[in-house]
Amino acid sequence: MAITFTERPELVSRGRLLTFEIAMHPIPDGRMRTIRVWLPEEYDGVRRFPVLYMHDGNMVFPPQDSPAGMGSWECDKRVSELPEELHCIVVGIDTSDDRACELLRSTNISIIDVGFKTGFNSPQNFNRVFKKYRQMTPKQFKYREEPK
Repeated sequence: MAITFTERPELVSRGRLLTFEIAMHPIPDGRMRTIRVWLPEEYDGVRRFPVLYMHDGNMVFPPQDSPAGMGSWECDKRVSELPEELHCIVVGIDTSDDRACELLRSTNISIIDVGFKTGFNSPQNFNRVFKKYRQMTPKQFKYREEPK
């Protein structure tokens, strides 16, 4: 399994952010999934912490790391503001680049809800960014004919 590791302390105000790029298996097409692990300041490798797993990891940490048109939940700041006994390790698993396409093609979820589920704060931002990268609107993508 291919894994690369990077520590990126400049992206968080408190604690440490570790970033892992992991090859997606069993899909052998070279796609990578990013997993971000935030450790609170008092993490020392000995003390045990609860772990909070969050999908849409690209939304979990600071805005400079969030995709265009999206905000950030800034979990590093939010968890640090809690009383120390509530501190936890936050694991953010990024949404794949294809997540919106997967939801559009394989579910009955509305296009607006797909936008929200993939981290966009408005249908307009979702449509604009989707069209920029896919050269069609989400509606055109959802209802297009599959090649035979």
